[in-house]
Amino acid sequence: MYNNITYIFLIWSLFISFFLNNKANSQNIQLADSIKNQLTIAKEDSTIITLFIKLGDVFEVDNPDSAEHCYKFALKAAIKNSNSKFITICYNKVGLFYSNNGNYKAAIKAYQTLLNVMIIQKNEPEVAYCYLNIGEVYMYQGNYLKALDLYQKALKIFEKYSKSNNLTVSLSCKKGMVRSYNDIGTIHAENQALPLSLEYFKKALSTEEQIG
Repeated sequence: MYNNITYIFLIWSLFISFFLNNKANSQNIQLADSIKNQLTIAKEDSTIITLFIKLGDVFEVDNPDSAEHCYKFALKAAIKNSNSKFITICYNKVGLFYSNNGNYKAAIKAYQTLLNVMIIQKNEPEVAYCYLNIGEVYMYQGNYLKALDLYQKALKIFEKYSKSNNLTVSLSCKKGMVRSYNDIGTIHAENQALPLSLEYFKKALSTEEQIG
């Protein structure tokens, strides 16, 4: 899939950056080294993408720059291979990374790009998760009105597909309902609408208990 020289250079440049960072703890260094060894022998594209995602997770706390490179490399590979599953995972990883690091504009861009893909694919449950992710970024920015609108859109879709005969889709959407109820409850709490907030938190708890 990739030019071997470029690929190996990327792996080692990431590790040089990581090991030179004196904040890296020994456990993460060992885990990163293990993933590096797996990457040097990996042949399947899906394996390479998975390992770069894992490597990004290891780097994220100690070396966010390297984590960003890993997630973007995985995303580029997923797009090149037209792998819908990994495209979804990688865009979410990139969006969450930027959100956690306060780069809300970049986070929304990543989530919005994935949203557009899911709309084209008519994958409504994933559209709902995109709404949730974008809504949470708006909530972090204090734009509660925009966040609430997106949470409610997501909840409507999740409620619809929670009744699906496809058990995987149904379970995913019930979990989405729990997250939506909690997010909506949080917005109402921030707006001092405590009785309404409590109502949604109770719905979240009830749905979670149904899931088991």
